[in-house]
Amino acid sequence: MEIVNPLLIGNPVNYWILRIALFVILIFCGWGVSYKTNTNRQYWLWTAPIILSYSLFFGLRYGRGADYFHYYQDLVSTPFTDYSEPLYLLWIDIFKVTGLPYYLGFVFYSFLLILGVALMVKHCQKAAIWVYPIFVLLTPSSENLIRQYFAAAFILIAVAAYYNGKLKWAIVYALVALNIHFSSFFIIGVCLVAKYVKASRKVNLILPILLVVIYLFTYFLWDNSYFGWVADILSKISLSEVTAGAGYLENADRWFTDEGDLNVIMGRTVGVQSLLMQATTFLSDFIVIILGYKIIKRQPKWNIIFWCSYLAIILNNIRGGIEMYARFYNWVVIFLPFMYGLIIINLKSLTKSQLIRVAIIAILLIQFGYYGIIRSIGSIGYSGCAFVWDL
Repeated sequence: MEIVNPLLIGNPVNYWILRIALFVILIFCGWGVSYKTNTNRQYWLWTAPIILSYSLFFGLRYGRGADYFHYYQDLVSTPFTDYSEPLYLLWIDIFKVTGLPYYLGFVFYSFLLILGVALMVKHCQKAAIWVYPIFVLLTPSSENLIRQYFAAAFILIAVAAYYNGKLKWAIVYALVALNIHFSSFFIIGVCLVAKYVKASRKVNLILPILLVVIYLFTYFLWDNSYFGWVADILSKISLSEVTAGAGYLENADRWFTDEGDLNVIMGRTVGVQSLLMQATTFLSDFIVIILGYKIIKRQPKWNIIFWCSYLAIILNNIRGGIEMYARFYNWVVIFLPFMYGLIIINLKSLTKSQLIRVAIIAILLIQFGYYGIIRSIGSIGYSGCAFVWDL
């Protein structure tokens, strides 16, 4: 197939009609999962339209995401680069043997990702109406970091298996993720620490304050030069060129400091957010930190979700345009929608004040409903709005 510049094709009106339709399905069927589901069969009947619409909307895109054509090449010819992960190489070999159209590979990536979300939602069904739309809003990089999100789907499936008490299967799925994208070791490590490190009562008194202090520091005072020493250490580590991650170490300055800030490299000006948007973002983060911590004190089961969410917030503060921070952020942000959902469905037990509960819902509706959906209507990303049928 001849590659066509996606910016030259695609209809913004059609794109937004389909995107709005996707959100309508996510919210309506999420409502069904939250309030009309009593059996496993009902759960999947309500979830099926979510999985189908998400898989088709994102899977049938064309050229959206800077690395789209790299992964297109993997599915139709020789791999774009020398991957070291055996399961990813096995997958693309099997796909090419089938002779299926390349875009079905992208549909499969999207299907696995939303399936992972659906398996997680089973453990907090009442939160479904919030989790699905927020997940779409917080993971736009799934269109670009295709192999990472391919592995992330198995991380979600692994955590869902763990919540089901199937530890052996959780380990298997985690290993699958690791053999699709080597950097899965980061999120696997975070999940293990979140699960097995328990704070003493004394630490429990100090920890919430420490979490807030770290957040305020990274929000107001962070400078990317603070991690220059990390780049210096990593650049001195010698690995074989064929070792997974060797390229990251050899170019540590690019990945961990301003030298690799994509905004600087590409001459992009970072837009200034309105005061209201800054305020709702700041308050949304505080809602997760304060109320999320209260949830895990009562229900340690959600430790993984909280600590990944907290780390996502901190990384979002410091990442700017630096690619490595953004990659780490995308490993943990997949859990943040679940934290928002858990907070909302537990609001009555988290605060007795109805005024505070209403204020929290209002803040989140402004953050995700207004700025995330309504305010963005009509805007088009840097890589266009094309679908495969526009060719």
